[in-house]
Amino acid sequence: MKIKVYKPFWSYDVQKTEEWLSSMSEKGHELVEINRFTRYFIFRQGEQRKRLYKIGFDKMKQKSLSSFLTRNGWAMILQSGNWYVAANDKPSTEIESYPVRENIIKHNRKIMFLFGSIFIYLTVIVLFYLLIGLVLSSNVQFGFAESPLWMITFLFAGIGIILWALSFYSITKIKGANKRLLGESNRSLENNYSQESRQEEERPSRDEIKRLRCSGQIVVKRRYTWTYAPDKLEKWLETLEEDGLHLYYVGKTGSTFYFKKGTPRKVSYCADYQNYVNEDYYTFHKEAGWKLIYYTSLHLQQWTLWSHEYARDEKPPQLYSDKFHQLKHAKRVALTYSFIFIPVVTLYSMRIGSYNLWGNIQNFDSSQIFQSLLSVLIVLILGSFTIRTWLYYRRIRST
Repeated sequence: MKIKVYKPFWSYDVQKTEEWLSSMSEKGHELVEINRFTRYFIFRQGEQRKRLYKIGFDKMKQKSLSSFLTRNGWAMILQSGNWYVAANDKPSTEIESYPVRENIIKHNRKIMFLFGSIFIYLTVIVLFYLLIGLVLSSNVQFGFAESPLWMITFLFAGIGIILWALSFYSITKIKGANKRLLGESNRSLENNYSQESRQEEERPSRDEIKRLRCSGQIVVKRRYTWTYAPDKLEKWLETLEEDGLHLYYVGKTGSTFYFKKGTPRKVSYCADYQNYVNEDYYTFHKEAGWKLIYYTSLHLQQWTLWSHEYARDEKPPQLYSDKFHQLKHAKRVALTYSFIFIPVVTLYSMRIGSYNLWGNIQNFDSSQIFQSLLSVLIVLILGSFTIRTWLYYRRIRST
């Protein structure tokens, strides 16, 4: 007898799914198939046994476990597309190695980027119309006209709400799952290298900052949208260091920089963007003499800011000395923001085209003019961000 169980979001949290599979095995339900399209798990009745499951993700067509995993008792149970399930009948205390999670984390991040783009677009749409309503509510009297098209409007509104909720749920769920997967790969990461502890070690109290500002020891400067041109931020910080302004602290949002007045010095800075990081990433750079200054709290934008002081007669140190890694980093930045912004720019450009803005502006009312100008502003701002990332890539390529 076969049992089918529907799990629509099982891949969002593979650890929870693995625990569920182990509990099903203890009840005598043996996993035989996963349909990744219908999201059904299919079991057959078997013997009751304690079994440890691990889910993996690999784009290789012929998936196989390493000999080291096989010697530790792991066996491939099934494959479904890029997903596979391995099982082990040994007690967890006797297992020395486990399948890697790196590919699952990368796959999850791609889904986060997709839903992140949808979430941003739908949020912008809602704020767009709320702003229009607030601006025009005092001057325009609104009313509803009977029309069969209202059904279509409500239908699209309902789809939009469902997509917005699904995007928010997906981002939140995957964010937590990825954090647990990273912690599983590096048990000491949560205690020694977690995002919160890294920032707390360097974060001064509000009273301390206020005291230093009142005494004139601190200079506050702001740098918005630096992530679209990180090389310019690096040069800006290095120039300020030569002028005697030492970077002391970076605000939570990453746009406010606090500097302490001192003597001129030579410091090399690097703003680095990574898809995901682990303990080795921080250990490697710290052992090379780099100091972690700032780490973003957003999982869709994992930026780290590093500094390295050096003598005047020394060559400026670089986080990535070879051109290949520098270009790879710049391309990653450009592609990431293009993926986020280009769909929004395209949709709003089509919206502007539907207005026939330049031909009919004299016939527009105040509401249509406001919507048109706001659409143009969104296209210009997000378009400029995208262009800046590719100009950054071009600068790195030409050096």
